[in-house]
Order: sequence, then C-alpha cells, then structure tokens
Amino acid sequence: MKVVDTKNGNEKNIEFRDGVKVSFYKWQNDRDRILIAEKESSDDGSKFELSYYEAGKDIKENIKSLDSTYEKAKIDDIEESPYTNVIYVKMESSGERTNIYRIDIMNEIQKVTTRSYMVGNMGILSLDDKLIYEDKVYGKIYVTGDDRSLMINGVENPVWVGVDENDKIYIGDEKDNKISNIYCGTINDSGSNYQNINLGQSVNKDDVFVMPSGKIYINDNLKGIVTEITSGKQYVYKGNFVQIYEGGIASINDGKLQKVTLN
Repeated sequence: MKVVDTKNGNEKNIEFRDGVKVSFYKWQNDRDRILIAEKESSDDGSKFELSYYEAGKDIKENIKSLDSTYEKAKIDDIEESPYTNVIYVKMESSGERTNIYRIDIMNEIQKVTTRSYMVGNMGILSLDDKLIYEDKVYGKIYVTGDDRSLMINGVENPVWVGVDENDKIYIGDEKDNKISNIYCGTINDSGSNYQNINLGQSVNKDDVFVMPSGKIYINDNLKGIVTEITSGKQYVYKGNFVQIYEGGIASINDGKLQKVTLN
C-alpha cells in the first residue's frame, strides 16, 4: 500500500507479509492514521489482524486479532470515535450472519448483540458510545442498547446517511433507490421531532455527504459539481471524484490528485 503526502508528494510504502491480503482500510477522521484489516486464510477459516499505520511517523502497530470459521469472511466496515476511543468492526461471511465487534481503548474486544443478522450500513456517534445500523432484511434502523427500531414520522424506508460532531444523525427516506429528503435529529428525539431537509432533487444516497459540522453536500458525477444544500453554493472539480473531506473535494484528473477548497 502506498501513502502519499499531498503537501510535498513524498511517498511511503506499507509492507505486508506474504499470503496476507488487505480486507479493509480507512483513514481515521481526526489524525493521519489508517485503520487496516489484514486477512490470512487457511483450511480452518480466516484470521484478521487489525492494525493502524501512523503516516507521519511511518509506524505500523497491531491492535487486535479476529477469527472466523468462514474462509470467505471479510471486514466490510470499521467505525471509530476519537472521543470515546471505541472501534466497531463489521465482519461479513458470504451471505451468512453479520458479526459486529467492539474494541475499547484497552483493546478489550466483545461481540455486539444486534437485532439484525444481516447488517447494512452503520455509523457511530462521536460523544456517546452508540452504534446505529441498518437491518438489510427488514429495512429498519436500530441503535445499540435499544430493541426498538428507530421510527421517524413519514419515513417508510429509512437508510443511513451520516452523523455530525454533535451526535445528530441523518436518515434518508429511500424510494426507487433514491432519496430526496433527509431527516435530522438525535437518537433520543421522538419520531415527530426530526427536522425534514428537502434536497431539491432525488439522488443516490452514496452521493450525499454529511460533514462533522453538519453541512450536507451532494455530488453530481456527470457534471463534476458538488452542491452545499443550505446555501446552494456549487463547487466545480475536474476529473474523477474521489471523496469529500472536511475542507475540500479530492478528484483525480489526468492521473494527478487535485483538491478544491470548500468554504
């Protein structure tokens, strides 16, 4: 894996042992650190080594090991909170039950009890140790520690969109694989107290981005335009969209990384 410092172009390599595959990796939100899940398969199943790589120090350290009896198991998502120092790891096993694991600051691990055996997208609160997750089978959203699904007035098919730094969650109402309204509130709000945010268009939920500040952006891949919902301000980028991060848009144009500042 190659890591490039976009300020000076310096490149570093993250090395892995022979026979190991990278199942999942993700930058942490608040620091120059990558969470990595490495997979090693055998006749007895799969073993995952969770580690992090400190880009500034060029140091890679192990966090924890996870085992699965399924050879085709994979790590599908890792969610972490910089405030509670808790990590949630989502492991999928080729159509079998999804397993969620919680790792705390002491690297103690425990399996999370969920109301769904097939978990879809998920997110973690910043200030409270709660995981919000989709039930892929029945189309519901749950919060850990509560057996009841999240109910929002007027929402028939809830989908997870995101969460901000104040623990407000953003839920879309999906129709024909598109969302045109997002409902914003806290996990303690009643279903009637969620704010309805109209996007002004029907879009794929993967094109909607909620920033820690609470600003919502929509990406139009065909036009190369990102729009901030509240102000209507538009940002034009060139090439292929990569991601939106706090403060900017990243794209690849003619083989080079380009950044557009959000303000």
